[in-house]
Parts: sequence; C-alpha cells; structure tokens
Amino acid sequence: MKPTHATAATIARLGRASVAFAAFAATFLAGCSMLEAVGLGPNHPDPEAVKAAPDERREPDHVTVRHVLISFDKAGIQSVTRTRGEAERLAAKVEALARSGRDFADLVRTYSDDRHGDGMYRLANWGCAPDTDEAEREKMVRGFGRVAFSLEPGQIAVLPYDANDSPFGWHIIRREK
Repeated sequence: MKPTHATAATIARLGRASVAFAAFAATFLAGCSMLEAVGLGPNHPDPEAVKAAPDERREPDHVTVRHVLISFDKAGIQSVTRTRGEAERLAAKVEALARSGRDFADLVRTYSDDRHGDGMYRLANWGCAPDTDEAEREKMVRGFGRVAFSLEPGQIAVLPYDANDSPFGWHIIRREK
C-alpha cells in the first residue's frame, strides 16, 4: 500500500497517541519522505554499533527496558493536557522517585502517558534479528534506542524532550535486562 498525504495527516493526528503506533507508522512509511513530516525521520545506526564481530560491539544485541513517558499538550498524545513546563517538572519528579528506589512498574501505572505492555519494551539492536515479541531499534524514536542500549541492567536514565530524538516528551527509562 502506497502512503498518501491523507495517510501522513492521519499519522500526524493519531500517530502520536501511542509509541506503539509510532513504531507501526515507521514500519509502514519506512523509506518514505512523509516519515520526516510526522517527526519520525530515518533512524540510522552508529557504525560502531554494527561491527560484524559480536565481541567488538559496544552495545548488547538485545535489551529489555521499562519506561515512563511524560508528554505534554503540544506533543500530540491524545488526552494529555499538561504544558511543556509542567511535563518537564513532572519528569524530574518521576526520575527522582525512580532513583530513590520506588517500584518502577508503579511509576509507569501512576504517571506514564504510554502504557504499552506496562511500559516494557524488548528491543533488538541494529542488524540483530528480533524475536517475535521484540521491536527493532530502528522502529523506535532515535533517542529511545540510543539510551536503552547504553544502559546497564538496573540503570536509569532520562531522555529529555527533543523534537527529533524524543518527539513525544520525556522518557524515564530503566533497563531491566
């Protein structure tokens, strides 16, 4: 099916309602110039991350992360009404709670604007075949994959809002495996 301008408009309107839908949109529009129009431009690997020999890689082949997405009204996530400033302050609060040892699954249930799989994502790195329940790194927004594959198990990081790297808002990410 060939994407149309109507498809791009639909994705722009609805696509930000779910990070999972964004992954679908990226799959559907892979290689299409409209991908950039909805903030999901090409996601190219770091050449160091895709070295042939697994023992030369800086990053793991597969990771499991859980995240809390804190969005704001202009990021396009349906039913989010907080301002960008309110979202930034809430993200800092959630980060502090996570670093203090609060149960991350509870933080997802309480604060996240993306409740896909209880905030859990299993990801396959560049050039690695994904398992059936994994997403390919290239299907995620750029910053999410970069942060997810840079963490050690148990580590927490914040991916701040950025129109290109994190267009949906702030992600507080904890690597599970």
